[in-house]
Amino acid sequence: MYVYEGFGGLYRSRLGPRLLHETERRRRTAAAVELPASATKLCLAVQWNALLRRRCRAGQWAETLALFRRMAAGGGGRRRRSPEPDRFTLSIVLKACGELCNLREGRSLHGYLLRRPQEELRRDLFVGAALVEMYSRCGEMGGAAAVFNAYPSPDVALWTAVISGYQKKSMAEEAVSFFSLVLREKKHLNPNPRTLVSLIAAVTQIGAPLAGKSAHCYSLRRAFLSDLPLSNSVLNMYSKLGNADYVVRFFAAMAGKDVISWSCVLGFYARHGRTAAALELYQRMTAAGFRPNSVTVIGALQACAAAAELPEGRKLHGEILRRGLELQAAVATALIDMYMKCSCSGEAELVFSGMPTRDVVTWSAMVGGYSQSGLPDMAMEVFRRMMMEGTKPDAVAMAKLLSSCSQSGLLRQALCLHGFLLRRGFHRRRFVVAALIDLYSKCGAVELAVGVFTAMREKDAVVWSAMIAGFGINGLPGDALRLFREMIRSSAAVPGGATFASLLSACSHSGLLREGKEIFEEMEVIHGVAPAGEHVAAMVDLLGRAGELPEALKLIAAARQSHFSHAWAALLAAACRIDGGAAAEVGELAARKLSELGADDMAGPYLPLLQVFAANGRWEQVGMVRKTVEDRLLRKIPGRSSIEVAGGIHWFAAGDQNHQEIERTQLILRGLGAAMKEGGGSVFDDAASFHCVD
Repeated sequence: MYVYEGFGGLYRSRLGPRLLHETERRRRTAAAVELPASATKLCLAVQWNALLRRRCRAGQWAETLALFRRMAAGGGGRRRRSPEPDRFTLSIVLKACGELCNLREGRSLHGYLLRRPQEELRRDLFVGAALVEMYSRCGEMGGAAAVFNAYPSPDVALWTAVISGYQKKSMAEEAVSFFSLVLREKKHLNPNPRTLVSLIAAVTQIGAPLAGKSAHCYSLRRAFLSDLPLSNSVLNMYSKLGNADYVVRFFAAMAGKDVISWSCVLGFYARHGRTAAALELYQRMTAAGFRPNSVTVIGALQACAAAAELPEGRKLHGEILRRGLELQAAVATALIDMYMKCSCSGEAELVFSGMPTRDVVTWSAMVGGYSQSGLPDMAMEVFRRMMMEGTKPDAVAMAKLLSSCSQSGLLRQALCLHGFLLRRGFHRRRFVVAALIDLYSKCGAVELAVGVFTAMREKDAVVWSAMIAGFGINGLPGDALRLFREMIRSSAAVPGGATFASLLSACSHSGLLREGKEIFEEMEVIHGVAPAGEHVAAMVDLLGRAGELPEALKLIAAARQSHFSHAWAALLAAACRIDGGAAAEVGELAARKLSELGADDMAGPYLPLLQVFAANGRWEQVGMVRKTVEDRLLRKIPGRSSIEVAGGIHWFAAGDQNHQEIERTQLILRGLGAAMKEGGGSVFDDAASFHCVD
């Protein structure tokens, strides 16, 4: 026993001698089993690599580089203990350089590697793959290809890394060329499933169906299609290239499927308007036990939006709520788009207001939705709210806003938006310029539209088409045709379906029958553009305006079935402009065909028919059509228009009696009607002929 004398006494009596003894014992043990210098360096390298890898896995790329700099500087301790970077160290640090797009530091590491005396490290394919990935992420594909070419015997992983780098940087043609070149020159290399996945993704980007089919055949010969990612790549390729037969057959033949496979086919159906098939596939997928992800439900919502299937869309909304997907911005945006296209702006607003965060895509969906619903004032209000909340509009949002404002036709508003575009730099984007040209044209400011068109240096087919359409809607068909010929002669752009639709519409509104027929024939024979529904409708309208209803009927008979609804609607409108019993019979036939095609959910097709019957005194038929409208509870969407007077904007709607200038406006309209009758024109009396159908 010892007497306690405080800490000093305790140390002197027992603790001090014991600590000295333990320290000496450990020193002797370490000396007896001292590791060689090489083993010590190896342990240090492993420790440093573990620290680097831990930061890399946590996504701490800047911290990874900072730690590597400490390692290169000697570790920061009293004595310099800096192990040489090995293959694992270099691969980790090169990955960090790629994630940060730090090309300067990545090149420094590459230079360090080339200066190393160890030949095996310079020829290490594992390090080579890391170098290729670093250069690819930094957008330096020349450096990636140079790394590949520096290896006398590169492996398939290095080859795949270069192809993948080209593809991810949207250099699809270079990816395909590099694949073909290496396949010819490096006979020892054979593509594996990962190589083919990258190749097929590149083929899909450039839209090369023959090359895609070749890759598919090679996969079949090598029995690679059991690899699910490769099978999904082939399926995605056929769906993006629009080959419906191949999509259906390949999907049915797949031995294994995952949620990506189902989502790919569902998205294909949605993009091509096959709503019933898309929704039926969604039901099959859930019945098979697959859990839909955000991509799946977005595809199903797009299908509902395309066909205005509100009941199915609401069911999907319920499933989205049950699965907790409503908080994802992309899903909420698809919901907003679906409700807007189903004319349910209130429900779209509820989804929008319930979102915790809103990005520019979501705001754009609201602007575009109100634009499609014919509510440009609401679209502008949403845009103002977006700006007040600090969300900066992108080019897509601006294009949608311009399209919405073109419905109002307010020049002052157009000028303000043009100034905003110039300040934000959006005037360099071609599709925004096309929307601005359309806006000025619909405001009647053709000179300003021409100025915008002329100022655009690099024009594509969309910009040319917008200017051609602008001439057409302002009654300048000669200028529209002249601009089209200039477009063809200069080879500035290849005319597409929109270009010919604008031309035919211009000819129709100006009664240029011969020119319209020539353009309709040239479209497919010379330019290879197959007539779509809008082209057939424009041609039917042109023939109808010229009084050639029999020829219009022949054109409809020769058209594809998918174009019938457009064509019959155009024929009905044309028949309403012509007096006589023959026109009434044609109009009745067109209305009946529209009813059979299911295009009678609104009163629109029936009201012009009432006009035809009333003009010919066929009151019995007027009563029958009126009864049909009432029995089916059909309604006519009231028209809305606006006018800018003395800096103020005045809105008018059909049947609206609340405007402060309504009495004065009606008095002026009656005076104009009387003047039209005196001049030999005709004024249709809605109340007398429609029997208050509205």
